[in-house]
Amino acid sequence: MMAHCQYVQSHESLAEQSWLVGSSAKHCQGSRRTVLEDKAAVGPKLILAAIVPPSRARNRPIEIDIETLFTALPDPDFYQGQLAEIRVDSHRYSRNGIELSVQIEQVQLLPEGYGAFQLWS
Repeated sequence: MMAHCQYVQSHESLAEQSWLVGSSAKHCQGSRRTVLEDKAAVGPKLILAAIVPPSRARNRPIEIDIETLFTALPDPDFYQGQLAEIRVDSHRYSRNGIELSVQIEQVQLLPEGYGAFQLWS
């Protein structure tokens, strides 16, 4: 995945921020590896960058409704209060120049590794 994201509206902590994800970020001067960052701080940026707009979408901004966003963290109870930026709300940002409006209805935090456990169960 390679993405350049720029936040347009909503949460103060992400307002007017711009970030790179993927191979383009790796070669950017001043970049930091996300494994060195706090998961609650970098999580919202990675989640928003991972939402890929449909290739045939004609309307701008592209509106995407997510009924339940599932995400896994090492200690969901600990991180619950720290994920304010990705809380239930509307997020407007551009991803590779395409403006998105993403509405998240609810967020469910799961223990890290839960998805792999469910896959093999």
